[in-house]
Amino acid sequence: MWYISGMAGTTWGIAGDIPVPGDYNGDGTTDIAVWRPSDGMWYISGMAGTTWGIAGDIPVPGDYNGDNTTDIAVWRPSSGIWYIYGITGVAWGIASDIPVPGDYNGDNTTDIAVWRPLSGIWYIYGITGAAWGTAGDIPVVR
Repeated sequence: MWYISGMAGTTWGIAGDIPVPGDYNGDGTTDIAVWRPSDGMWYISGMAGTTWGIAGDIPVPGDYNGDNTTDIAVWRPSSGIWYIYGITGVAWGIASDIPVPGDYNGDNTTDIAVWRPLSGIWYIYGITGAAWGTAGDIPVVR
């Protein structure tokens, strides 16, 4: 059940789904969406389901191409590859990393990035790494 302030509750998804809200249709409002790890299916309210990813992947939606819509994307820890729907895969990170996509350079697109808990270093694709944090920290990106 999705509870959104000022709106009626909405049922969307099943137990085990991962919430992945974003503006997938480019209308300027956030869409209710889930990713189902068991079958790699993305269920986005008002849109057809899309299969993208496999069990073990981590969903990392964001606007990677700068078109003002949220892109369907997963990071595969086993290979360190970022799979972004409609964009060539990018190898970035190792299995123990934590994906932390965000707009780190202010260009209004989501940057591929990981945080390495063992060293506390942030590795941002195309940008020099930065040490910030220690073992046991939890990175937060908004």
